Amino acid sequence: MKKILLLITLIITSAAHPSAADDNTLFEHLKTMTYEYGLLGDVHEALRGDQLTNRAYAATYMGKYGTYESVPLLINALSDESVHVGAHYADAGMATTRHRAYLALKELTGEDFGFVWNAPIEERAAVIAQYKDWLAERDLIIALVRTYMKDNNLAGYDIYRVHFINKEKSKWGASLTKDPPMPGAPGLTIDAATHKITMIKGR
Repeated sequence: MKKILLLITLIITSAAHPSAADDNTLFEHLKTMTYEYGLLGDVHEALRGDQLTNRAYAATYMGKYGTYESVPLLINALSDESVHVGAHYADAGMATTRHRAYLALKELTGEDFGFVWNAPIEERAAVIAQYKDWLAERDLIIALVRTYMKDNNLAGYDIYRVHFINKEKSKWGASLTKDPPMPGAPGLTIDAATHKITMIKGR
């Protein structure tokens, strides 16, 4: 009976905690910036995890492969106070997750609010507040886009990225994708003032 209970415990533990090989595989994907479909959920978890190096690499990975869902996680990561002691980068900020998160946010949002990784915490907090304000507006646009998609037979698509597409910030753009991702998906433009949505057919 004890052997059976021990076996059950081992099975449950293995299911709850990925093997070292799985952890190593994720680390290698993050370190080498290797894309793999379906990996983004694990990358999001890595950014929220306890492993400092994985958090840093995950932030950089999202800058290239992230989606609209990555943005709030990256904004939260701007508050990450950890530093990889002993790391030597030409850009010293790369030893921090928060600087990597900032670089990723610029890629995903198109917004640069001037975050400086080693600025006083009060200054960094002010920039984080700007990103959160932007996020609140973006989430409103996403809600409008989802309604439009439902009403216009776009249920087979999902939202990929959403951001302003002109310098005047008068127009949002929403790129769509399928699951799994494939070329030819349509895009949407959204007037920031009137919220009028126009569909752009994919190639």
